[in-house]
Amino acid sequence: MKIDIVDVFDCTLEAFWQCFDDPEFEARVQSSSNARKSVVSDETRDGVQTLVQRFDVPMPNMPSAVRAALGTDTMSYEQTTTIDRARGHVTWSIKPAAMADRIRAHGVYTVKQVPTGVERALTGDVTVGIPFIGRSVEKMVVGAITQAYVAGTQARREWIASRG
Repeated sequence: MKIDIVDVFDCTLEAFWQCFDDPEFEARVQSSSNARKSVVSDETRDGVQTLVQRFDVPMPNMPSAVRAALGTDTMSYEQTTTIDRARGHVTWSIKPAAMADRIRAHGVYTVKQVPTGVERALTGDVTVGIPFIGRSVEKMVVGAITQAYVAGTQARREWIASRG
């Protein structure tokens, strides 16, 4: 299942990237999400940052068949994000805690200056190879990713506005 999200932010490229380094921005994102998040590792080499985070996302409306297959009503996963600010290129991949051999989620987003601000264009793909419930799990994962990006977008807009 494909994911495509495009947002434009009223700021410069420099301001867009600055929020990644600001604890206040991270606090805004956390307060708008029901996910628990922790940093597993964070390394920068040759100007490219690789960030690995663990997420635990409660899914109270998870279909019972999906809950039974996963063995939980919380979606837990590690997300690896590679951020190349100079190229305006971010890749991400998700490795679920349960059924990692059957669930694949990955994508990229590009960041570029446009006349109206900064455009972030996300593309991704979620594939679930679980008989009978694969499509339901794909929809659930895509929904969780989309919800996280919507919350992050709002937090970024607020952060940018607070900087004037």
